Amino acid sequence: LRSITPPATDQQLADATKASLDASQAAAQLENDAVANDAGAKDAGAKLAQATAKVGQLRQQFLGSVKSSDEYKQAKQAVADAKSAREQAAKDLQDAVTQYQKDAAQAEADAKEKREHPTAGQGHGGHGGGGGHGRPRIIPSKG
Repeated sequence: LRSITPPATDQQLADATKASLDASQAAAQLENDAVANDAGAKDAGAKLAQATAKVGQLRQQFLGSVKSSDEYKQAKQAVADAKSAREQAAKDLQDAVTQYQKDAAQAEADAKEKREHPTAGQGHGGHGGGGGHGRPRIIPSKG
């Protein structure tokens, strides 16, 4: 037969969790003390700090040399020119759209006017021929 173990109480769980945390902290402290007392680890830490500082210096030198190069300056100018051209193209497009909308509105107004007043703007005399309505024109002869 198996014996059934009653579930742990909240206090037992809290005590076990605290004991586990304390053990982890003690192990980490032992490890840190061992590294701190090891001459090789101290030397490696110092070398890492020096290397990190050197990398920072080299990075600054590199960025300075890049920014002062003619190639960088030309590329930067090309980007500025491209941005300017893009902005001008966007403005031109907006102007064209606005003009198209104005023209469309005017065409609609003109079409409405023609529908409402079909003879407006044609002047007198119908289709501009003025007069004859198909009769032959007689030109006096000289002589």
